[in-house]
Amino acid sequence: MRDSLYDAARLRAKRVVTAIKEEKDEPRESTGVFLRVSRGLASQFPSSDEDTSPPHCTLCYVGELTAEGYAEVVAETQSVCEGISPFVVEITDYGEFQNLEGQTIAHMIPRVVQGPSLAEIHESLFRGLVGRGLRVEHIRDGAFKPHVTLAYLPKGKKYSGPRPKGTFRVENLEVWGASDGVFGRTRVSLVGGPPIIVESGSIATPRFSFDTAPLSTMDLRDVARLLVNAARSRDSDSVITILDRILSGLEHIIVSVEGRPRGMQVARSLRAAFVELVRAFQELPESVSCRLNKCLQLLEQVAPAR
Repeated sequence: MRDSLYDAARLRAKRVVTAIKEEKDEPRESTGVFLRVSRGLASQFPSSDEDTSPPHCTLCYVGELTAEGYAEVVAETQSVCEGISPFVVEITDYGEFQNLEGQTIAHMIPRVVQGPSLAEIHESLFRGLVGRGLRVEHIRDGAFKPHVTLAYLPKGKKYSGPRPKGTFRVENLEVWGASDGVFGRTRVSLVGGPPIIVESGSIATPRFSFDTAPLSTMDLRDVARLLVNAARSRDSDSVITILDRILSGLEHIIVSVEGRPRGMQVARSLRAAFVELVRAFQELPESVSCRLNKCLQLLEQVAPAR
């Protein structure tokens, strides 16, 4: 199995969507659960035309699912994560194995310093997903082989590129899915907390995205735009998700915005987005109104309205 969800999913999704158009069936997504390498360490990994996804370790590859199946994977990942505390992963050793296409997969081996092993997390995910009635395609032809891919090599060719080493703290896992070139990515925090939609969308629905935690001032401006788009679409579920994201990072935002020249500009962007939100809904749902009021109260601490 290739450890390349983003590119493999594009190829597979094209075939799936063709079948959908012919059979008029539900859209299906190629889905898996992943552990992303920290940005600092990830920057040391070589780029690849064959795998353009961020450096990661595949914890459980599920296969092609409907949107409902994707939601089941997110729910099971959240269930597993609730019993796991944040942990540290170290990457020090190099390894190789052959995939089903005969390629040599050059990779670095991630290991948990303290806490459940990646093999244990894989087993929990696998059993839980099967227990939910999902057909899991992750190949289990022996011991689980956690790895972060460096390169796909023709059989017999030696790898001569960089071999990044380092440690990083893991505070969440991610569920990735793809269908017809549109990707969904949901971040699930360890020890509870609501799943955060990093990218979402389907063939029929618009998508919104944000991909940095904790939020910075520039992230805030992006979130403000996303909130406006969701409000204009009257998509209350997306609005709630975005407001929750803002609330979850506001303590960091308060610290990061103070003393920064962009602080007032960012605050204006958010307030303008909040005004657009109120205009878009004739009557705000209570769940939206409650979150909006909390955002306004905390935003006042960041940059008091004049």
